[in-house]
Amino acid sequence: MKTVESKSTEVAVEATLDPAKFAGTNRDVRAGYQAVNVQIKVDSDASAEQLEKLRQEVEARCPVSDNIAHPTPVNIALGQS
Repeated sequence: MKTVESKSTEVAVEATLDPAKFAGTNRDVRAGYQAVNVQIKVDSDASAEQLEKLRQEVEARCPVSDNIAHPTPVNIALGQS
């Protein structure tokens, strides 16, 4: 992939959460976020096509996006000190 020069980058993340399960008031809803929306603004001279290729590459390689999109084992240990 060709390098995309960026003068600045802004990232905004917004998520939708129903806290009912966390609060213990409704066990039928999902405990996790219902949606995570990420808006990335890049100040660059790159073309729209170059930025779309960059977006695809970022999405394919981002470890956070991968963990959100796919089941990830979580191991919780509880003990006394």
